[in-house]
Amino acid sequence: MSLLSGVVMVAAPPQVPTIVAAPPAAPGVLVIPAIGPAGPAGDGGFTHTQSAPAATWTIANTLGRYPASVLVVIGTEQVLTDIEFPDLSTIVVTFASPQSGRAEII
Repeated sequence: MSLLSGVVMVAAPPQVPTIVAAPPAAPGVLVIPAIGPAGPAGDGGFTHTQSAPAATWTIANTLGRYPASVLVVIGTEQVLTDIEFPDLSTIVVTFASPQSGRAEII
């Protein structure tokens, strides 16, 4: 009887291998995913921190392009709110009441 009979071992660096008790895809199969090549360098991104509560956050967009995504976080919660891009260099985030938090822009 094989040591790995009925067990699939999955290793994903940098974590330690995890042994999952499950029937293998085929008897005696050991699955070890490999890390692929690095993707192209991104355009970066930045975080805007709004320390003083405000109903409107005006953020200077330093990306040199319109953002692909703006994630607004109040406390530990992601929130949906109005976001406008009046021009390439400005992002305006509007709330119903004053808020402090951060915006992750990429």
